[in-house]
Amino acid sequence: MSTSHAYNHKKQRYRYYRCRASQEGLRCPTGLLNAHDVEAKRLLGAFSSVDAGGRLLAERLGELERETDKHRAGVADLERRLRACAALRTESEHVAKLLDAFDEVWEALVPEERREVLRALIERVGVDPESGTLRVTFHEPAPPIGPRSTTEATA
Repeated sequence: MSTSHAYNHKKQRYRYYRCRASQEGLRCPTGLLNAHDVEAKRLLGAFSSVDAGGRLLAERLGELERETDKHRAGVADLERRLRACAALRTESEHVAKLLDAFDEVWEALVPEERREVLRALIERVGVDPESGTLRVTFHEPAPPIGPRSTTEATA
């Protein structure tokens, strides 16, 4: 057998063992073997047959392998969350562009149309003169899932 490697779509490198026969175009009875698995099993086998110290070392290596698997799962979860954040960023950038273009639409509206747009968007406006705040409550586009959206500004 000889070692080789390949890359996945995320550009992660994977090492594996392959039959020398497959390099010569012949069929390999074992197929490709994950290098990490082969090397870990060979190392554990060597240590477990030596003595008590070897067995303790083999057990510790097994523990470390389990911990590494947990960390790999955590990394995969973080990568998934990062992709979700990137999608949200893209969505917010798209909304910002649409809102930037709204000025042209607003300028084209007559006063009655502007009033109707505001009525469609805003449910209630409240002013607190003591604190100098303005509270705007927008209509929900669908049945509310969480608290109402509000925007406060100091007047």
